[in-house]
Amino acid sequence: MKWLLNWLEKTGRCKAYVDAFGGVIFLRYYLLGVEPDELDVDLGKAKPRRLPNIWLHHIPQSDHGIDGGNYHTHPWSNVSIVLSGGYDEHTPGNAPKWRGVGSIVPRSIKTPHFIGKAIPKTYSLFAHGFRKRNWGFEPSACASLCNKCTALGHCYKSQRKFTYKDYQSAIGDKYMPYWLVYDEAGKKRIARRQAASNRVGKTGLTAKEVEEFVQTKSRLATTGE
Repeated sequence: MKWLLNWLEKTGRCKAYVDAFGGVIFLRYYLLGVEPDELDVDLGKAKPRRLPNIWLHHIPQSDHGIDGGNYHTHPWSNVSIVLSGGYDEHTPGNAPKWRGVGSIVPRSIKTPHFIGKAIPKTYSLFAHGFRKRNWGFEPSACASLCNKCTALGHCYKSQRKFTYKDYQSAIGDKYMPYWLVYDEAGKKRIARRQAASNRVGKTGLTAKEVEEFVQTKSRLATTGE
């Protein structure tokens, strides 16, 4: 499979989800055509792909997940098949479920979820259907950081839903991970960011730091406090 991944990278058919320190959180290989970044779709800079697609996902290693504890919903129904490694998947109101090798995980367009801890060298196939709406983000801060929603008698977590653009604005553009084409030029950009982080002595965040940062920003976005 390595030759295929190398070819997809060289031809611009792979994107990396990169954090502020140059750490590669997630790699997405497009097997049936590259899709535009969702931020560009929200801003009207690109048209969304309406057709089905198949992606190969690679999570190099994660002790805290790529979503910081916030749920998201997809624009289409989808299914994941775990090829190697494994990860915890979280859905509202349920205990985390371990998705190990051989797991087949169908999701409807209405199913919020987020990926938690993953073991090294996790690969999965991800197939989605026809696009029916945009991505959505549902901050879970009220459930984890404060009691304001409970005191008011309703929950912002279930009522506030963000577009990709609004969610990125809430977290902060310079703090949000970003998508980058993972070709030779992209890898050089990542290396420069990593070198800059090394020079100031900060190469990443701990699981607790990620969770606290994302959830604090989410609380500000949902409650204004």
